[in-house]
Amino acid sequence: MTDAAAAKSGRKPKVRYYRFRNALREKASGGGGGSGPGAIAEEALEAAEAEFVKMAEDYPDWVQAHLRRLYEMHGAALIHPSCATSSSRNCATPRTT
Repeated sequence: MTDAAAAKSGRKPKVRYYRFRNALREKASGGGGGSGPGAIAEEALEAAEAEFVKMAEDYPDWVQAHLRRLYEMHGAALIHPSCATSSSRNCATPRTT
């Protein structure tokens, strides 16, 4: 029954509520207690944190290399517009200003 038909007949329209289990929330919270499904071992968390620390040392160099490459590609696109859509390294020439 549509809302308009329900209003004419004086009856309230039927409404169905669907409530789904939020599995992602359960996994993210560690499964409630830290030992259920989705729980992450303490050793795994420590190993992941060590990897982040190790990667953090190289991050500035990694970002700088990508920025340098982007700068070169932008300069090449200004000089040679046909290179703007190319990912070829042949088009990348340092910009001279």
